[in-house]
Amino acid sequence: MKSIVKIILGLTFFCLLGSCSKEDDSEGGNGGGNIISSKRLLFDDNVDVYLGSNSKNIQTNEGIYTVKNDLDTKNIEICFLDLNGNQLRKITLTGQTDLHDINKDGQGNLLLCGTIYSTPDVVSGRVFSVKINKELDILWQKKYDTYSLPYYDGYYYNAISNISNSRLVVCNLGNLLIIDSVNGNLLKTLQITNFHWLRTIALSDGFLAFGRVGVNFYIAKFDWNGNLISFKYAQDNRPDALLTCSNPIKTQSNKIIIPYNTYQYNPEGRGGYLVLDLQGNLLNHWNNEFHIITSTQSLVNRGGLPIQEVGSNLFMVRSNFLSYYVNVDGELLDSNFYQGSVFQVSENERLVFNGSQSAAYEQYKGPIIFNKNKTCFTINDARMLNFMNNVNLLSYSFTNVTTFNPNAITINFETLSIPINSVTTKSITFENSDFCNLRAIE
Repeated sequence: MKSIVKIILGLTFFCLLGSCSKEDDSEGGNGGGNIISSKRLLFDDNVDVYLGSNSKNIQTNEGIYTVKNDLDTKNIEICFLDLNGNQLRKITLTGQTDLHDINKDGQGNLLLCGTIYSTPDVVSGRVFSVKINKELDILWQKKYDTYSLPYYDGYYYNAISNISNSRLVVCNLGNLLIIDSVNGNLLKTLQITNFHWLRTIALSDGFLAFGRVGVNFYIAKFDWNGNLISFKYAQDNRPDALLTCSNPIKTQSNKIIIPYNTYQYNPEGRGGYLVLDLQGNLLNHWNNEFHIITSTQSLVNRGGLPIQEVGSNLFMVRSNFLSYYVNVDGELLDSNFYQGSVFQVSENERLVFNGSQSAAYEQYKGPIIFNKNKTCFTINDARMLNFMNNVNLLSYSFTNVTTFNPNAITINFETLSIPINSVTTKSITFENSDFCNLRAIE
């Protein structure tokens, strides 16, 4: 269902290419006509970097990782785009692997996890995780002897937390794996039978875990020894509300934001954002809805999309197809949406990964940098109409559970040796462009 929704969204946004009015060609900000509106990144040797809906991208202070998984060959391709050094590095993990989730640590290292298979024809395997630095050196790679389903059964798939206090957490089915982030060794496994834990976030004093069983949405807080501090749940008021969460974030004001969706059985894509304190207590709960209307298309957006903090009380909500800005209460800060998945590069520039810009350059595959001081910094800058907060927001009233305690179990783990090709380094050049004056469809 998720794939179908993404395809529909992609086709819908492609049809919006001609929706800019001529007034969008005007220049905003400080620089007027002297400001370059955009730059196209050009790679030598036509390097294959598909940065669209089939890849996962994550930003660090020094560049951006993009990771894609070929489900036919079971290879994982990892790229690091170093904007300061103008280089792209790439490696391929050639084992029998399914990539499920990626995250990062405070030093800009990449974390990934998924399923690794013993033979190519099996339908399940074991949990694995890998830590990689920006030079694409493998810092460690481990396999943990607990059952893992393939990626296409995303209802159960693995997820990996950030790193705090030299610890991280991988969740899989009803298992929470507490891992030493320095070497990848397994420290403790907590088993919660029949609970489907979807996401975790590492904090200085422990970690928060979020998941569900049946129609209940659960939040649990653990210390780094695996002791349960609190456990609470909220029951959905609709029996078909199956939760899928994006990675939680910790804000500058010490709040946790959890984006979630319930569209697995609901084509409307209801969902939202839970805002918690560091102990897992609910502080706020919101979602938003807006319409994008052209002469041929009408799109309604709902649900909890991935969110990133890019400034003080400034958050970017983004998917593979659009990005826009809100505050911590979900209030819209700009009436534009920007096609493609937008990443913050600097104070004045934004990097856009493979939006519909490719239509203007004969299916050009690669990122484009736009100057945020231009009123129009994509080739399709449409207006979001009828923006509303808290539309059909599901009510969550969390209740403490005092009779619950997870089991600590022992599982084996071992060092992996996934075949890795050598690091390929490509040079990058920048071609100045003015996408604000381009129209793929008049």
